[in-house]
Amino acid sequence: MRSPKRIPLLAAGLILLLSLKLSAATDTWSHDDAAHLLRRAGFGGTPEQIDRLHAMGKREAVEYLLNGPALSDLKGKPTTRPAFEKVDLPAFELSKEPEDRKEAQMTKRQDLQRLRVWWLDRMCRSDKPLEEKMTLFWHGLFCSGFMEVRETDFMLQQNQLFRKEALGNYKRLAHEIVHDPAMLRYLNADQNIRGKPNENLARELMELFTMGEGQGYTENDIKEVARALTGLTVTPKGSNFRPFKHDPGSKTIFGRTGNYGPDDVVDLIFDQPQPANYLARRLWVFFASPDPSDADLLPVTRALRMTNYDLKPAMRAIFLSPNFYSDKVKFSLIRSPAELVASTVRQLDITPPQGAQRLLTESLTRMGQELFQPPNVKGWPGGEHWITSATLYTRYNICSTLVNGPPAKREAFNGFSAEKLFNKLPPNAAPIDIVDAAVARFLQRPLPEAKKAALIESLGAAPIRLGTRDDRRVLQMVALLMSTPEYQMQ
Repeated sequence: MRSPKRIPLLAAGLILLLSLKLSAATDTWSHDDAAHLLRRAGFGGTPEQIDRLHAMGKREAVEYLLNGPALSDLKGKPTTRPAFEKVDLPAFELSKEPEDRKEAQMTKRQDLQRLRVWWLDRMCRSDKPLEEKMTLFWHGLFCSGFMEVRETDFMLQQNQLFRKEALGNYKRLAHEIVHDPAMLRYLNADQNIRGKPNENLARELMELFTMGEGQGYTENDIKEVARALTGLTVTPKGSNFRPFKHDPGSKTIFGRTGNYGPDDVVDLIFDQPQPANYLARRLWVFFASPDPSDADLLPVTRALRMTNYDLKPAMRAIFLSPNFYSDKVKFSLIRSPAELVASTVRQLDITPPQGAQRLLTESLTRMGQELFQPPNVKGWPGGEHWITSATLYTRYNICSTLVNGPPAKREAFNGFSAEKLFNKLPPNAAPIDIVDAAVARFLQRPLPEAKKAALIESLGAAPIRLGTRDDRRVLQMVALLMSTPEYQMQ
């Protein structure tokens, strides 16, 4: 596989200067900005974590999310305390597959359920939230599903690939995807042989993965790319290339003629202008807002082209853009089911027990986001499609369950109290103070007065003493707060 070419240090320095000038133009950095960055570049966090991120300053906060904590700055002084404490997450281990075919299939399905739980747990607990957020992004761009792939280990390999290249290199990831066994199986590319080309991977590689529908390629390009991709196959151990099944003839792709193979196809695609434009828009829509302007996308596109598709400069351009912190962008996105659950767990500062984790994962499916099974190769449409009468009911219920716990095992489920959630309030805080603290912690923006009044009323007239049974009334109010439309946004 050909490795992406590296740009000269001068070009890299120019990109850094551009990003610094871009942020310096309106270099404000409020506490609300830090909360916004953490919601978008991760899955939110506690007030303490937001405080730590804010204390870093904008540029250091962005670098922290991109690269992890630095032990010291350039002058050797200790840096600001990291927003997230170090977490050792367990590796996923596949079960030993039984010899009986039916039992083997059952084991694979059970492993898939465990794999979903394992990944959602990473979203909820990782000290590298942007890495998991990007893994989720790639899963929605380079889509594969277990029903078609039928191998849990292939889905695990693909998930690990997305994590490895989460903030790596787009072009390199495209090279890897062309050889990814889950993708080959999902798009029937393992049946693409000389004389009987299958066009699925060729079409989706350009239309959905790198260029955009109808952007810069023709139907003849699809046919020729399909010929160039012949010979790839899937074995029990992964993918392989069979030269005797490959079409050795000359192909003409984007007006260039040669005896092209699978990796040549990726290089030819990334020589075109479309991949930078396409990814810049997809990244902005996922992390910022649904309707980017050309001015929003230009720095991101430029960063991708100048670094031969390295991702960190592109993400830096997004997170340092003044428009990223504008009122138009803040709270403009509906949380996906995975984002809703992971952010609620993080804001509550809880670790659901193992039995509850499967309940959370199953709730994602009921809310329309079944991990490792997007609806089709286009992925989840997102946006307003996340909200239906059925999914909204599930959204409210799962948030209430996270706050209050299942009725039979409440104390064992959450293991926290309102006193812990609002530890800066006095033990005998007034209802209005408790509601203000809840709005600040969970909504992170003002709530309309009528809704705020309803929350205060829900606490009742009796005095509230945090750290006692009165906590249950407070938690019920928090669950009510999470059933507002405002809580569905980020």
